[in-house]
Amino acid sequence: MVSLLGQYRRVLLRAILVVFALTGLTYSTNHHIPSLLAWSEKASDPGVPLFRAVKLGSELASHTLIQYARENQRLHWLALLAEMNIAEAQYSLGMLTTSKSVRSRMLNLAAQQDHLGALFELGQTSPDEGSKTRAFTRASELGHQPSQYALYQWFWMQEEYGLALPWLKKVANRHGPSALLLARYLWKNEQPKEAKRYFQLAHELGEQEAKSYLSLIKSYWKKPPLINDNHANWVTRQCAMKLQFVANSLESIKQAVAFKAQFLKDKRLQSLPICINEPVWFDKNTLSCEHFAINDYRLSCDVGALAKAFSPGDFTHTVIFAEQGKANVNNGIMYLDLADKYSVFVHELAHFAGFVDEYPVSEGLSERICEPGQSHPNILVRSLPKQRDAAQLTEKEIEEGFFSDVDTLEERRDEPELDISYWQQFSNSLAMLKARTCNNHPNQAYKFVGKMTFMEFHDQEYIPEMYINIWRARLNSPHLLVPASLNIAHALEDKGDFKKAEKWRTHFIQFRQGLLH
Repeated sequence: MVSLLGQYRRVLLRAILVVFALTGLTYSTNHHIPSLLAWSEKASDPGVPLFRAVKLGSELASHTLIQYARENQRLHWLALLAEMNIAEAQYSLGMLTTSKSVRSRMLNLAAQQDHLGALFELGQTSPDEGSKTRAFTRASELGHQPSQYALYQWFWMQEEYGLALPWLKKVANRHGPSALLLARYLWKNEQPKEAKRYFQLAHELGEQEAKSYLSLIKSYWKKPPLINDNHANWVTRQCAMKLQFVANSLESIKQAVAFKAQFLKDKRLQSLPICINEPVWFDKNTLSCEHFAINDYRLSCDVGALAKAFSPGDFTHTVIFAEQGKANVNNGIMYLDLADKYSVFVHELAHFAGFVDEYPVSEGLSERICEPGQSHPNILVRSLPKQRDAAQLTEKEIEEGFFSDVDTLEERRDEPELDISYWQQFSNSLAMLKARTCNNHPNQAYKFVGKMTFMEFHDQEYIPEMYINIWRARLNSPHLLVPASLNIAHALEDKGDFKKAEKWRTHFIQFRQGLLH
């Protein structure tokens, strides 16, 4: 720092001598601030008269010289002003210098004088968390709005919500996205009155999403199911599967409503006899959900609570939207969390109709899925002999393609255990490829389409026409489906409510027998 300022002084001294020689400044002019300021406006290098005016106590000269030095990269003037402990000069020099040590020293000197820019810059760049928060906090206390925003953002990212909230509330009164964030937080923490106030404020500040939240609250919060409104529609469409969307939070009801809208626009699925009831919003005390590592973090909820709001026959299958946990289907109930996309819903929806995954399933699940004779709509499982080295295979076995990724139907059509008549109902031109479903099992799975489908990767949009045809056929075969009433009956039995459980079990039996279609 000393050597750098020394260099600046030498440059400055030469500049002063040259200017004095050229201009012939008089003693009186040299000590008269207005004259110095007037002369600086005409000089080719206004630094000399401005600096002299600064030494005489002119704040206007200080401001003008700093601005001149910044615009023209004359750092020697900033260094001299910084030596005079002028905070703005210290900050400007710190921001413009290429020396890390000078930058650090100048910004800290300016920050000690509560220079807002220096405090904010230290808050942004300090690697030490304590230094960062102290700088942001001091600037925030002085009313610096960018620091208030940065401070609550920092605490929020660290999940220190108690420290973030005071600053978030200050920012929310003038910043739409912050008002929306605060409203969502307050709603999640069961402060609905305050939350609605900030939703309204966010909307007034230009956040259109806030209006959507207010609409969801008005339409679904503490509202009973609208089952009867859908019966006529179900009869008209002859829907074989009647889905009930259930959510247990504001964010989840938003997701449920969005998924229903996407489903109704999804041209791939329009020919399927599936109806979706109006979503219902339960609070978390009514419908509690959880996920544990012991269950591979799969979502599960107290589905017995559904019996408090619904009657058997109001729906056949249920989709529960919860906040966190792994998506899965358990008989007639699907569980989704906030991270799941619509494509996950479509993938899981196919599981309702018996479709199995075309990616490798776990060893435990493969014991059930990969046994020959299972009725899977999208794969055929074939029992293979114990694997041998290629040198031990017969010529016929090699021709049959034990190590091949693609098997032709012509090569396998005459094999007695390979019955493909089910799939021939739905397509005249079947491909036959090895599927990855049973990679963790000795048996081999085959699929009948040549492209990757939505059952292998949920974000793959391709649903073969054959799959749609099979899907529709299975939906119209209730003995192949498992409705949610079975799970609800089990949950009620676990609670000892056998009388109510019997009603739901009766629905399950009648559904499977086709008496409800």
